[in-house]
Amino acid sequence: MKTTFLLTLLLWFGMLPVQAQQARETVNMSIDNSHSRYAEVAKQLWDWAEVGYQEVRSAELLMSELASAGFETEEHVAGIPTAFVAEYGTAAPVIGILAEFDALPGLS
Repeated sequence: MKTTFLLTLLLWFGMLPVQAQQARETVNMSIDNSHSRYAEVAKQLWDWAEVGYQEVRSAELLMSELASAGFETEEHVAGIPTAFVAEYGTAAPVIGILAEFDALPGLS
């Protein structure tokens, strides 16, 4: 029993690098396949260049893109009309990202 357990652990840990490589390849492929859409969104945000607390179109676009990718979105966070939270899944790990995407006046 002890030997079987040790062999199982060794095989499982031996597979981790293979599984990690497969996961990386899957993520890279997904990013590559979506590159043109990501570029369109980035260009649109740049063209709008909305200043802080007035980035209404930008927030709507980002929430829409995230919702279409399966995220649950919550808008008007902390009483700020353009602030939002997007969540995906329910299991650990939990990853948080705080992003600022407003423009400076006169710049884009």
